[in-house]
Amino acid sequence: MNKSAIAAGFSRAAPTYDRSAKAQRRMAERLTSILPTADQLRSSSADMPERSAPIIELGCGTGLLTERLLARYPDARLHAIDLAPLMIEHCRRRWAGEPRAAFEVADAETFRPDGPAALVAANCAFQWLADAEGTLRHVRGYLAPRGRLALGTMLAGSLAELAESHAAAAGRPMPALDLWDE
Repeated sequence: MNKSAIAAGFSRAAPTYDRSAKAQRRMAERLTSILPTADQLRSSSADMPERSAPIIELGCGTGLLTERLLARYPDARLHAIDLAPLMIEHCRRRWAGEPRAAFEVADAETFRPDGPAALVAANCAFQWLADAEGTLRHVRGYLAPRGRLALGTMLAGSLAELAESHAAAAGRPMPALDLWDE
């Protein structure tokens, strides 16, 4: 995977991304619906040195999941990262007055937060990683002992029409559509 090309592509798409991100929006809604409640998340962090361990969002994009995380966890601090600088700028402008949210250009595969996370969430981001399984092991290293990981990703067969169109036009498979089959 060419991370520079991925970051540049998503940065170019930032201004109009939300208009066509219907599947990503539905996935963010579904993922949020199965997350622990604020009370459950608080109780799982009760034995941590810092009671309000942050929520980390990997691959925040324009904030489709960010918005839902901030609403679901009104007392939580959120640290959202993305590889694309203009996606991060979009989020910084959108939540300029929100003291609970911090946004950073960073690579999910190497990102290291300041301390343990109560929740690590990612929506439609893992298909863009060079080593998704390695990233899961990496995240486990900074997830608090009773912390949670919530991951929404596309599976093999998702976006079949897009994959076929790209293959027909480019004469090769579309990068990042080599998706998990389960």
